[in-house]
Amino acid sequence: AVILIVLLLFSYTLIVSSAWVTCRRPTDLKVKYSNLLKNNVGYTFYLPAEMSPVQSCDKPLAVGEKNCKNISDNAEEIRERSTCPWYLNVTHDSRFYPPSRTEVVCRCTKCRDPHSDSVCITVFSKMTVLRRTDECIDGMYMYRPSEIKVATACVCATKIDVKYNDNPYDEY
Repeated sequence: AVILIVLLLFSYTLIVSSAWVTCRRPTDLKVKYSNLLKNNVGYTFYLPAEMSPVQSCDKPLAVGEKNCKNISDNAEEIRERSTCPWYLNVTHDSRFYPPSRTEVVCRCTKCRDPHSDSVCITVFSKMTVLRRTDECIDGMYMYRPSEIKVATACVCATKIDVKYNDNPYDEY
């Protein structure tokens, strides 16, 4: 009977000690992110107002015309009347802070100039974010500063054949 009690206590201790700890997102992430941006001038990309999402969403949300054929030369937005027009794609990823990010997607593969054989390419900028780690301390996820590439515009460029490209921020 004593052995059975010892085994039950041992099993209970093992189960309780291995219980899953539920982690939450810290409530002060906005303050930490603001401080990170203040101390990291020169390495931080700030999203323009039109690209900053007002609300978050679970699925990617496309903003703007996606079709290359429906282009207006007298549109108000530069992304609509550019020689390489683009639309905005809002994504939400809880592994990062800020969790919502807006990136551009080129609408056309070729530039709108009929006298050119140039192509539309995506321009990327670095953005400093807080990336969630696998660490959980006192029930809170830990976040570390990280740089990500964010698609910020589409431009018209001469088509070239690239065998090897050292610059990870160029896309052809």
